[in-house]
Amino acid sequence: MLKDVLSNLPWRRQQAIVYITTQQLRAIHLRSRREVTRARNHSHPRSLVEAVAPLQQDLTHLFSDVFSYSWVKPDVILCLEGCNEGGYTPLEKDAFRSAARGAGVRHIYLSSTRIDVDRAVAVFDEEGLQAAGA
Repeated sequence: MLKDVLSNLPWRRQQAIVYITTQQLRAIHLRSRREVTRARNHSHPRSLVEAVAPLQQDLTHLFSDVFSYSWVKPDVILCLEGCNEGGYTPLEKDAFRSAARGAGVRHIYLSSTRIDVDRAVAVFDEEGLQAAGA
């Protein structure tokens, strides 16, 4: 409960963009521009998600390196950079969301295309304006 309240304070918000490939996870903190890259412990040659639990574990380790405050739930954009020509199924998208929620993420945005850091900042700024009623 307290974690949710603290996560809503504008000056405590933690936001990042995470690029997921079959071999690694790369996260960029949107305020500090701190960048962390980690090799995936569990990967599948044809899919970005083999199972929810291993991906959740990989994301948890990544977020502990990127974010300063473990007591604030972050907002994250997940950029899925896999070799999936036909798009991602609803089941795969749910697996990414479940893994991110399990890793402590508050708001999750999925993108099947690459988003640069400036656009990611704009996405969160637009969300903030909409929440404020502007």
